[in-house]
Amino acid sequence: MATDRVQSGQLEREVDQTRGQLSETLEELLPRITPGHVVDQLIDYGRGGSAAEFLRNLAREIRQHPLPVVLTGIGIAWLMVASSRSSRR
Repeated sequence: MATDRVQSGQLEREVDQTRGQLSETLEELLPRITPGHVVDQLIDYGRGGSAAEFLRNLAREIRQHPLPVVLTGIGIAWLMVASSRSSRR
């Protein structure tokens, strides 16, 4: 039982130390994270990464095959209307 208390105390000290380190890290990061900075990073990611390629491919497929997009939109609209009607009842 005494060893359990020693281990428990050691774990509590380690948790407190980790919590303190995490708190310091967050305090360092918070001034760097502004809404404008986050938006800039998202825009940069969208322009250059795989997301940009995905969006270009998606736009090309929509231009080349508009009928599936239209049918999908109709299906989603139908589900929304049906859902709102059933929730009113």
